[in-house]
Amino acid sequence: MRSLAAYEVVAYSTGQVFVDKEQEWRDFETGQQTLYLTQSYDWLRLWWEIFEQRADQQFGLYKELLIIMLYKEGTLVAIAPLVKLIRKKYGLQFSFIEFLSQQWGSAFMDIIGDGQEPDSKAYIIAWLYKNIKFDVMNLSYIPESSTTLNIAERKHVFKLSACPIIPVTNYSSFQEYIDENCSSHHKRNLRTSTNRIRRDGLKYECTWEKVSTENIKDIYRVSKSKLLDGKTSIYLDEGKRRFMLGVLSRFTADALFIKLNGRIAAYRLQLYFRDWKFCIDAAYDRDFRPYGVGLLSLRESIQDSFAKQLAVHCEGPGPDDYKLAFIRRVITIYDCMRAGNTFFSPAVFSRLMSKRILR
Repeated sequence: MRSLAAYEVVAYSTGQVFVDKEQEWRDFETGQQTLYLTQSYDWLRLWWEIFEQRADQQFGLYKELLIIMLYKEGTLVAIAPLVKLIRKKYGLQFSFIEFLSQQWGSAFMDIIGDGQEPDSKAYIIAWLYKNIKFDVMNLSYIPESSTTLNIAERKHVFKLSACPIIPVTNYSSFQEYIDENCSSHHKRNLRTSTNRIRRDGLKYECTWEKVSTENIKDIYRVSKSKLLDGKTSIYLDEGKRRFMLGVLSRFTADALFIKLNGRIAAYRLQLYFRDWKFCIDAAYDRDFRPYGVGLLSLRESIQDSFAKQLAVHCEGPGPDDYKLAFIRRVITIYDCMRAGNTFFSPAVFSRLMSKRILR
């Protein structure tokens, strides 16, 4: 029988943990075989710095950081980046345990650890129930392969979205990938877009640039054109705008621009983390809709991932049709829920489940 007594939990409730434990956290990350961008120290620290004081229904009316570091015989073996927050439901306020940053901006979240300690996640969850009072545990953006999904009953695990990805190293070339994964109809559409640009006498350029005070104005302009299709632009939200600028400066990043006659018609903001490329935002100018510049920008980005010999090209959450025209493989992401440990937990959990099941 395995003994759990060797584990020790150290919990932190303020952002000072990102200062005091920075080197230990970074050293731990370095040793993880699997670590996604949105699980990283830099992503989580910046997120907390930007959104700590934000109080609304989405981000939480009140938030308390809950970073749990799990040690075994003095060695750090897992980090759970959590937050306890308050939301209004049915006219009352209830407390939730969630992953830090799942409220906005995440792609993949999980308890961070290399899987060599199979009991670590169960130990952390048990510690939470023993030491923290909360109404509901709702953990989101968990990738399909994660054992964290086992903390909830199967009927309380819900498909949230999917991230289209390309395992670049599985193919010998970009052309081989396109031939195997893109339909003849899609290839024809791309040729039609290219021919239309040429026929209308437009000069086509694709450039990779660092985000600057000059081109950020074009990014804002192009993003706002989403409003014409009833979508939203994240740059109209001050906090989200600051966060995007923050990650673009803290991570290796670039902006891919499609230009027609020198005017930016489409962009893609791309972060490079380990050997993955993540697209964190993309848009095209609706004035150039007939030219398919959004699709052309995605083709250019995928081709660039092959040229850079990256391991994985990731398009972020959302199995949109334009992504799936290029990409067949997805990582499904889930959220899972459990009742908490307060007097009201069974009732509020039952109510939340009834609404989820009826969706």
